[in-house]
Amino acid sequence: MTIGNNIKKYREKKGLTQEQLAVIVREKTGRKSKNFISNWENGLNDPDADAILVLADAFGIDVNTIMGWDDKGKMKADADSEVQKLINKLSSLSEKDRDFILEIINRMER
Repeated sequence: MTIGNNIKKYREKKGLTQEQLAVIVREKTGRKSKNFISNWENGLNDPDADAILVLADAFGIDVNTIMGWDDKGKMKADADSEVQKLINKLSSLSEKDRDFILEIINRMER
């Protein structure tokens, strides 16, 4: 789902018209252009960071939700899965190769 779809979905959930949401965004960001809510919802352009924060606040949701990013739990599960894959790969290496990889990692941290 795109950010435009999310804006429309949460705007409608709050019972706001595009015009009402535009007033909220204008008051907080000083935006002056016309039809920007429609443009966002139709994917013609995307809101800037300030507008995203205002939208999230207006809808009572976090930025990850409005952006359509996975929730933190899924991101953590994905990261854990990747870590497990690395552990499996490292454990199949010889001790010499593991030491070599660890040395590379240590050099990267500097």
